Amino acid sequence: MADIAIFYFSGTGNTALIMNLFKREFDSYSWKVTPFAIDRNLIETSLNSVTDYDLIGLGYPIHAFNAPEIVFDFINRLPDGKGTKLFTFKCPGDPLFQAGSTHLVRNALTKKNYNVFHESLIVGPSNVAIRFDDRLTRQLYIAAQQKIKILVEEIINNTTRLQQNGWLLRSFTKLFSDGETWGARQFGRQIKIAPTCNKCLKCTHICPQRNISVVNGSLQFGNQCIMCMRCIYSCPESSIIPGFSRFIKIKNWDSFENIGRNESVLPDFVSSKTKGYFRHYQKYFEDI
Repeated sequence: MADIAIFYFSGTGNTALIMNLFKREFDSYSWKVTPFAIDRNLIETSLNSVTDYDLIGLGYPIHAFNAPEIVFDFINRLPDGKGTKLFTFKCPGDPLFQAGSTHLVRNALTKKNYNVFHESLIVGPSNVAIRFDDRLTRQLYIAAQQKIKILVEEIINNTTRLQQNGWLLRSFTKLFSDGETWGARQFGRQIKIAPTCNKCLKCTHICPQRNISVVNGSLQFGNQCIMCMRCIYSCPESSIIPGFSRFIKIKNWDSFENIGRNESVLPDFVSSKTKGYFRHYQKYFEDI
């Protein structure tokens, strides 16, 4: 038995779902898991108690082949790890190029004296631009369950699993990540509010960056947007509209969990006979 703290950032729920699957699997071994959502409201007392746990987990989505800016802000706020063992899991919408290099996250944690010994990748559906076929989303959900069973067993047995980060992958990740950070801030400043907005202010409460405020009765977006899409998909009136990039919002968006648990959906979108773009997902499914 062990006490585990899992810190995770989730914009629209994919990483939160993966965290819960990890928690459920650890629970089956009677390992106690305490989850902490990463946002601007994560209190310092939670961070200062990190080294009281036997093991730390860190989960995050992938934004342009890297962890989003808020995850690095969180790591910078962590106290000295004093050698505490830590595992990470990243949750991209595509396994392409292993979803980018892990070296930036690993290096940041190592500088804080955390012993990163296990890194894994769990793919979920995209939350921008293209809605995945429900069959693929359910296939990813089932694969996540299968993979996490193996990963948790590895973690419990102290198995080392670290991603190989070649110089080309590291360079590729840094280039795209820096561009995405700048682009996300522009994206936030261009968001529009439709007349259907009823001023419920839900968006101001759920924004992980506290980037949305009310000024003279109107909603205003600051320059700290990380393009997590939480406000856009959570608005009950669908009143939050991307400015110059409206194509990025998925029509009829539904959560990974809702589709993943829908047993009427057949998980048969990708197979060994698949051609076209999604062909490379087959290797991800085979690697169980």
